[in-house]
This record gives sequence, C-alpha cells and structure tokens, in this order.
Amino acid sequence: MSQTIQSAASMDEWMHMLDQVQESLDRALRETEEHEQALTGGAAGGAWPEDERRGLELIDERLRGLEGHLAAAGRVAAEVEGLLADDERAVRAWADQAAAARRRLAGMAAAGIS
Repeated sequence: MSQTIQSAASMDEWMHMLDQVQESLDRALRETEEHEQALTGGAAGGAWPEDERRGLELIDERLRGLEGHLAAAGRVAAEVEGLLADDERAVRAWADQAAAARRRLAGMAAAGIS
C-alpha cells in the first residue's frame, strides 16, 4: 500500500526539497559548462603558459609518488594480514590444546586421580 502526503505542510516540505534538488542540479550544470568552456578556451588559446605546465608536471609527479606509496602500503597491509592470520592459527591451536588439557584434568579429577 503506498503512502501519500497527508498534509499541506508535508506537501510544502516536499516541494521545498524538490526545489533545492533542482537548484543543485542547475548549479552543477552551470559549473560543468563553465569548466568545459575554460578547458576549450585554454586549448584554443594555444600552448599552456610555462608556469602552468610546470605546475601540472609537479602535480603529476606527486600523484605518481602517492600511487607508489599506496601500492607499498597495500603490500605491507597484505603482509601484516598474513602475519595476523598465522598468529590467529597459532593462538587457536594453543586454545584447542589448553581446552583438551582442561578436559583431561577434569576427567582425572572426576575419576579421583590426583
């Protein structure tokens, strides 16, 4: 069963929210158009000025460095996960052995063996 808007206040709230969504979409479209115009204006105007080109090269360098750090962090995380898995297996084995010893001792105590 579908629910409908019951009051004028609820309808006003919905209309206000929809207006905000529309304004957001309009703004995003305007900003996209401005960005595209800036990009095509830069391309039509010829080569990028040297300072801007150097700035972009520095950003690219830093991005490659960050990608390298990310890859290294991924490798280290995988190694740590492997070590943790090994430790977890060892702890589980120890806990199983301790439980078996506890059962044996409980069995001995029940049998009256000290």
